[in-house]
Amino acid sequence: MPGSAGPLSAAPAGSRVPHHLRQAGGQRASAGRAGQALRARLLITTYVMALPLWWVLGVDFAMPLLLASALLYVSPATHRDFTASDHLLVAVIVVLGSAAYLNGFLVGRHTLRFAAALYNLSIWVCGLLLLQQARSILLHGSAGRAAVLRAGFIAFLTFAAVAWGSFIGAYAVGEAALEMPSLFGMVAGDFVPASAALIKQSAVVVFTRPDWGLPGVEMPRIVVYGPYPTATAAVTAVLGTLALLHLQDGGQARKRRPALAGMAVEGLIFLTLALTLTRSILAGWLLGAIAAALIFGTAWRRILAIGALAIAIPLSFHVDLSGAADYRGYSTESRFENYDRAVARTLEKSPILGLGVKPREQDNHIAVGSHSTFVSSFTKSGTLGLSLVVAYLVLLPAYRWLGPIADARRRPAGEVAELRILFNLQVALWVWLCFEDLDAPATAAMLIFLAFALIEVSLRAGRRSGSGGLPPLRTHRTG
Repeated sequence: MPGSAGPLSAAPAGSRVPHHLRQAGGQRASAGRAGQALRARLLITTYVMALPLWWVLGVDFAMPLLLASALLYVSPATHRDFTASDHLLVAVIVVLGSAAYLNGFLVGRHTLRFAAALYNLSIWVCGLLLLQQARSILLHGSAGRAAVLRAGFIAFLTFAAVAWGSFIGAYAVGEAALEMPSLFGMVAGDFVPASAALIKQSAVVVFTRPDWGLPGVEMPRIVVYGPYPTATAAVTAVLGTLALLHLQDGGQARKRRPALAGMAVEGLIFLTLALTLTRSILAGWLLGAIAAALIFGTAWRRILAIGALAIAIPLSFHVDLSGAADYRGYSTESRFENYDRAVARTLEKSPILGLGVKPREQDNHIAVGSHSTFVSSFTKSGTLGLSLVVAYLVLLPAYRWLGPIADARRRPAGEVAELRILFNLQVALWVWLCFEDLDAPATAAMLIFLAFALIEVSLRAGRRSGSGGLPPLRTHRTG
């Protein structure tokens, strides 16, 4: 007979559970999921805000592995849900790993280069885990998004202070090369082999290094959070974008437009990118700013963008730009010679699955196929790997942007402003990927995958709100 414990479910007699017990179980499950999300959010925000600590300690090369392991431990259920883009990224990882083992280790006998390829592969794996966790945080409530953006804002201000302090300090002491040993370098730097270049670089904390700024004029080039200036430029772009989005969200919450603060941060991003002397992402940032202003900008931003184009295009036909083409020509020449050797060698030996690794050459300070995500992918995994990498990094994001671009004028002003900021970063990263490896600089790579998650979630949410209710983000549960 039914007792006073509460109503019974309509399930078969053998499986009947009191309703209040089922409700309590659901509440405990929800609380457990909320606790996991909170712990994952705490890990990601701590990692972002503590970037200078990892850098000074010299453990930044190992932090992606530690972060991904911690995220997997505190919230394993998050990694049961895979979107279509996640499956594509898994395919990239599988092809890169298979090519490294088959052609790099078994056939090529490049044992040390195979170890380096495994580390590069781990960056892709850690990026996938971070992307899934960050996407889950951003999708479930505004508190997670606010925490991530606030951490990015604090991290950007800290980074800018260190970068500009290093630049000014280099001039103050009259020394363009400012560096000191990291804690890791003092403890274990002598035990790291020269072949492990990325780990060896973590033994030294480099603030600036001498390079040519204006033609024939030596100046300090900032390498903060490196290990090299192009990685510093990527860190600048991603952290700066998080800072802009934080200001944008804060302005909307207070019913005001943070125009002055946003313009100050945009100017700081541009000037800091200029101090890295990284032409690729600086050009990409400017190109992205103009394109984003034309597509998603307010009236005055579109006027400024049109005016810049109206001045720049005719000027390019009347001004001799041969000197600009020769600026830092030694860097451009060495890079494209390396690309040419990598493509020729891959086409000759294994065009389908690649060489498996990026081999080292005598009298060449960089591995064959380095300094380009796309050339590197082709070198290590042939046309198969390159096609997957291009699909994931270029074609899929471009497809996602088509909808927001098409109906930009029908969206709320706050949403359009966010899309403008993110599209600027997207274009800059596309250009950066052409001239730098995604799987080499650990800090920059993790921030870029965090940016991928933010862009994906923003575009999905924008598609739902801008087109009358598209279905939610579709996931496939595994395991």
